[in-house]
Amino acid sequence: MSKVAAIDFSPAVPESDGAFHDGLLLAVKSDGEKVFYNSQGKEAFTLPEGVEPLSDFYGQRALVKDVKTNLVGYINTKGALAVPCLYETGATYSEGIASVSLPGSEEKLVIDRFGRVVSKFKKVYSSDYIFNGGLALVYNQDGGIGFIDTSGTLVVPSSTIMGAYTVKDWWLCGMTRGNTDT
Repeated sequence: MSKVAAIDFSPAVPESDGAFHDGLLLAVKSDGEKVFYNSQGKEAFTLPEGVEPLSDFYGQRALVKDVKTNLVGYINTKGALAVPCLYETGATYSEGIASVSLPGSEEKLVIDRFGRVVSKFKKVYSSDYIFNGGLALVYNQDGGIGFIDTSGTLVVPSSTIMGAYTVKDWWLCGMTRGNTDT
C-alpha cells in the first residue's frame, strides 16, 4: 500500500462542500491561498495569474473571478481559462450549460462549456439555474416553485409546485392548489 502525504488544507467555505468534484478538491492552504488538489494529494495546477476560484468543478468547469475586474469566467480541469472572465455573475455548470449575466445587464444568458451563447432568457427568475433533466427550479415573488427549460420558458408553472428536490436525477415534488404566479 502506498502512502500519501498529508495535505495542507481546510475546506474552502462557502465555495466548496469539501468533496472531490471531477477528481479535484477546492481547498484553502494554511497561508490562505485557494488551490485545487488532485486525488493523490498534490496541487493539480497553478491557477492563471490574477484569478481566484469561486466554486468546485461541475461539468469539468469551475467558476473563477478576475481579482482586478471582479468579473467571472470558468477554468477547465487543467487550470486553463476555458471561458474568459467577462461576466458579472455566473452559475455552476449542469448538463453542459451555465447561466451568466453581462455587466450592467439583468438579462440571463445560457452558455455552453466553451462560452458560446445557447439561449437568452426573456424573463429572469429567482433561481440558481442548476438544470437536471433539462429543467431548473425557479421561485416567483410569493415563494411558489416552478420549473423552466434551458430556453428560459416556464414549463411547470409555480401554481402547481410547493417543494421540490432531486434524487438520482428524478424531480420529487409536493403539489398544492391555487395559483401563486403573479
